[in-house]
Amino acid sequence: MALQDVVVSAENKNKNVWESHLDPRTTGMDDRKECIRVVRQVHQNRLNSSFSLLHLGFAATDGVKHMQKNLQNETQMKTAVSTEIETKQETTQTEQKHRQMQNQTGRPKQRISTRKMAVSGMLGAVAIVLSVTGLGMIPMPSLAGRATIMHVPVILAAVLEGPMVGAFTGFIFGLYSFMTPVGAIPADPIVRILPRILIGVTSYYTYVLFRRSRAGVVAAAIIGTLTNTIGYLGLASLIGYLPWAASLTVMITQMPFEMVLAVVLLLVLDKAFTRRG
Repeated sequence: MALQDVVVSAENKNKNVWESHLDPRTTGMDDRKECIRVVRQVHQNRLNSSFSLLHLGFAATDGVKHMQKNLQNETQMKTAVSTEIETKQETTQTEQKHRQMQNQTGRPKQRISTRKMAVSGMLGAVAIVLSVTGLGMIPMPSLAGRATIMHVPVILAAVLEGPMVGAFTGFIFGLYSFMTPVGAIPADPIVRILPRILIGVTSYYTYVLFRRSRAGVVAAAIIGTLTNTIGYLGLASLIGYLPWAASLTVMITQMPFEMVLAVVLLLVLDKAFTRRG
């Protein structure tokens, strides 16, 4: 039997076939050795082929894992980019809402800071100095003989720093008036403190209606003066400290001078503080 036929038979048949061909009775010694060598080479080739297939399988598995990892990384990157875009959009929307609120109110809403407290205390002290020294009472040709400007620092505080600072400055002014009562009106907190607090509130919101303009300063000065005079004398008459006739007479004759003085002073002061700020 030819050696090639033996190899073909070894590849296509089972072990019994191989043993029949390797029988010393049918095959010579040299052919047997050569046949064994060839069979071993065939098995080695098959093993190598199996190892190659395993290697290719492992390589394919690694490639699939690498592709999955890349897909996961791309997904994470897309998620991160989407999150960043959403965060920027939310930030932009928040800034827009803040700007709209600022445009509507005229000034941004802020908590009371140290600066605001300092401004409130300083202007409240100015109001007290005007009262103590008498500089806050300007001689005028009216029945009362003078017009007050002691409420002007309260209006200025409201215009510059907002209603909270204006109200607190008015409280300082009213507290001093409550502690040092002069005239027919006793130390009543409703009469001497409450109207002074309301000066800062009404002045500020009047100022806001005119969008922080010069006309807003004028309107705030007028409304603040009306709040001070009508609130003080009106509550005094309502409680019974003064007759209504006396209160109305003082209001009519004194308020025009006080409003003119407040308007002039606030226009000058607001311009000075605006340039400085």
